[in-house]
Amino acid sequence: MSLASLPSELLVIIFRNIFSSRYSTCSSSSCYICFRIGPNHVAWGPTQSFNPSDPTLFPFALAAVLPHWRDVLSTVPEYWTRPVFFLVGTTADIDVAEILMYSKDLPLEVYVTRRAFPPVDDVADQGKDKGAQEKARRMRQVMDALKPHLSRCQYIFIHTFRSSFLLSLRHDFSRDCPFLTQLKLGCSVDDGLNIFAHDQHLSSEQFTCPAIYTLLVDGPTFVRL
Repeated sequence: MSLASLPSELLVIIFRNIFSSRYSTCSSSSCYICFRIGPNHVAWGPTQSFNPSDPTLFPFALAAVLPHWRDVLSTVPEYWTRPVFFLVGTTADIDVAEILMYSKDLPLEVYVTRRAFPPVDDVADQGKDKGAQEKARRMRQVMDALKPHLSRCQYIFIHTFRSSFLLSLRHDFSRDCPFLTQLKLGCSVDDGLNIFAHDQHLSSEQFTCPAIYTLLVDGPTFVRL
């Protein structure tokens, strides 16, 4: 039997076993996350990689095997509560809005970063070239798709090579985020502000995050604030 001919019923069992070995779900009445957001949240298991650039990351590695596998995986919202979006690489053409919709109304932990494979990405980032423009465009695409889901985000981690690729805290996060506990906007090289992000029209809606306990921003963002 080939991979393409595996029935959906068998795939569901296989994927659930893989998920169970890496994650766990919580429905405790005393859990502060479940109490605030919904009946379940997903906790990472000991065998799941904490490196968002890991090429075996679940469920993205399996979803890339066959369109049918992705269709089956997309029916389980818990699998998609830790979405990872890369600024370059083979996953750069993923429909961000579609991936975010897979998780339904469950809490999210979102990563936007550079793939560590290959390391030449860092070299390409240093040039004012078409590649740099593509990364900036990709960042805008991810943020525009993420905005409608900010209210259910618990953790947002964004890391770029240059600070000029980063979003604007004042412009891009202007809404109520009651469950956000950690927001990290980091970069490897400080080359100033993202002028396009900071020149946007300021929304009348304020950025409120009463549950936050970790806020990491780059130097130019800190000075601007």
